[in-house]
Amino acid sequence: MKHRVGIIIVAFFVAVATLLVLESFLEARLFQAIVIVTLNLLVMGIGVVFRPTREMPIFCDPFVWVCAVLSQFFALAPIIAFVQGFTILPFFTPPSPESMLLTLFAFLVMITCFIVGHGVRLGIIVANLAPEFGPSPRKLPGWCVESAILGASLLGCFSWLQGHGGLMGKLSAAYGSLHNPALYTIAHMALLVGTFLTAWRVIHATRRRRRDTVFLLALLVFDGLFYGVLMGVRKYLLFLFFGTLTIWLLRRGVRALPKVRTAVVLVILLIFFSVWGAVRGTPVSVMLGWNTGIKYAGGPRQELSSGYLTAICDPFGGACKVMEVFPDRESFRHGRTLVFVALGFIPRAVWPDKPVGIGKEISRYWEGPYFKQTTGHSAACTFLGELWVNFGWPGIVAGGFLLGVLCRSVTAYAVRGMKGGLQYRAARVLIPAVFIVGLGEVRADLAAMVGTWALAGVPLLVALSLSNMDGSAAPIEEVQRPVVGLRGFEVRG
Repeated sequence: MKHRVGIIIVAFFVAVATLLVLESFLEARLFQAIVIVTLNLLVMGIGVVFRPTREMPIFCDPFVWVCAVLSQFFALAPIIAFVQGFTILPFFTPPSPESMLLTLFAFLVMITCFIVGHGVRLGIIVANLAPEFGPSPRKLPGWCVESAILGASLLGCFSWLQGHGGLMGKLSAAYGSLHNPALYTIAHMALLVGTFLTAWRVIHATRRRRRDTVFLLALLVFDGLFYGVLMGVRKYLLFLFFGTLTIWLLRRGVRALPKVRTAVVLVILLIFFSVWGAVRGTPVSVMLGWNTGIKYAGGPRQELSSGYLTAICDPFGGACKVMEVFPDRESFRHGRTLVFVALGFIPRAVWPDKPVGIGKEISRYWEGPYFKQTTGHSAACTFLGELWVNFGWPGIVAGGFLLGVLCRSVTAYAVRGMKGGLQYRAARVLIPAVFIVGLGEVRADLAAMVGTWALAGVPLLVALSLSNMDGSAAPIEEVQRPVVGLRGFEVRG
């Protein structure tokens, strides 16, 4: 405890000294932004250092995840935005410096309430009320439901591919022309859930067959190619990587993690995100020089160095925009933006007047005359932005607090019943993994988070309710013995 307090004290005095030095030669607005950003970082740092659930591995702790993801958009992005602006789009109308400072202060309020909500014991009470989803003789074998979910998701993904003209048609189309009805998102998320179920079955087994391990590796490769190359939606790769990592860490522990291989995969993902984000406007067939007979008129290109900066600055700009627009130019939505979550799966061909998400609505203030109601650019306004759009300051306070309670409840659910720091209940591993996946959407909005949890959570809860995912219990002496080695488990043919 004294060591952690010492770290906070040193960080505080270093921050104060740095600010005193910067004040003399920085422009006033930029200095004010740096002061608030510094406060945000200190508050998040204190929350991480003194988080109450130390049993949860830090790499899959939902509380740490929220702080890590949001710090990109409300710590790094504001400084970049003040120095060099937001985006390469020529028609973008940037928010005012005043709204940027107001947004940073709103984030400070939200993250403080988030820490308070995570610290109270309400989350533990919620976790204790959650079902166990334990084994039962009346349930199906785990592989049955796993196979059903994977089969249905693959059929849906194949149908989506056929809707784009088949494999060659999709590879010959630029990603800006992606047609992705909400109904197909169910198949895309079900494929993710099926992969998690397979990963759990293989990682959980005390004795596994080589063919099961090979099948899991082949499935992960297929998912990577489908999500990363065919769909070109990079967030699914993040979902896949960190969801699988959460399953491993909770079931096998940090010591058993193949650290070198995990680091290599993460580096490859980071490189892929940077490069692919810059060239994804060009069809794959054009990049490879294939003659498919399909003409390509050209698409937007982006410098490699600006891909990541734009990706973090634009969501911060979206949050600033909603602070500008609501309630001065438009009234608060009072929760109506979440209607899009419940009804988003209905095709627009069936319901032409279906409402659009808040990200699409707010983009009219970015694009001006270029705005299109149902197509084109959609602005990410972040979790903070949608709280403000609906309820203003009460939404910021209550939303931050409730998110803290939710993260605490998921963490408490994950660590309950651990043996030797490892979790052997499928539900207490898979539910946190899906929850981590949904937290990846805090850059978008509340609707995207809730929608991801719903689309991934429903098939997962059905699988846990109908099938025995826990498998046979390992002997106590084997359960408590630490697993070591590069692979973390022994493959037996």
